[in-house]
Amino acid sequence: MPNRFGSWPESWKATFTASEHRINQIVAQENNVLLSFELSMPSNNAWNGRWTGEGNLYAVVRSFTKMPEVDGKQLAGSRFSYSFGDGWVAAITVREVTSSAAAKLRKESKGFCGYEWMIASILRHGKILADEPTTV
Repeated sequence: MPNRFGSWPESWKATFTASEHRINQIVAQENNVLLSFELSMPSNNAWNGRWTGEGNLYAVVRSFTKMPEVDGKQLAGSRFSYSFGDGWVAAITVREVTSSAAAKLRKESKGFCGYEWMIASILRHGKILADEPTTV
């Protein structure tokens, strides 16, 4: 029974199949929405009034097949805050980014200081709740 490769040599078949698979991956990625979650500490209770991470970039980029919504509103352009109750407040700003901006953010980010659970809470509940599991 003839196939889509016809009488191509075996080495060409493998190359074509791999290339076709990669093209499908690229197309799928281009259709995804990339969101950046950026952490800051706008209020703190440090002895000198400064967070030691101030001036560093703390960002996580996530890919979604469609724009996530919270209470019927798109997540991109939102800001969420969480008060620890001791004078410290964390804020997470969400924005849509291009693939090149996402690559730059991933490269320059210093991590997320263990606060990935806040992203999970935002995605599940539309706000930051303290009892969220630590994995996304």
